[in-house]
Amino acid sequence: VNFEEAANWYQRAADMGHTMAQYNLGHSYLVGQGRQANATLAAQWFRRAAEGNSSHGQFMMGLLHSQGRGVAADPEMAVQWYRRAAEQDQGQAQYKLAAALEAGHGVPR
Repeated sequence: VNFEEAANWYQRAADMGHTMAQYNLGHSYLVGQGRQANATLAAQWFRRAAEGNSSHGQFMMGLLHSQGRGVAADPEMAVQWYRRAAEQDQGQAQYKLAAALEAGHGVPR
């Protein structure tokens, strides 16, 4: 296992716009595998993936906004990202969206 070399290759592909590589690079920064842990950089890469229509990136942006990790805590923004991912059949996002709707987090009551 060579996390650092993997992160280097993800970086190259991510810089060229590959959304799955952007997501994986974000994960590398989030958990500190192959890159020093940095939630802010993780959020930047997840956002690029999300804006490229990656449902996984969208889910992670929802999660980060719900936790205030690497980005400002913002329940409304979390719901928006969860919804975008859920509409692409991302199961974790569908669950998080349903739980937020049920609890009234990030949505009008």
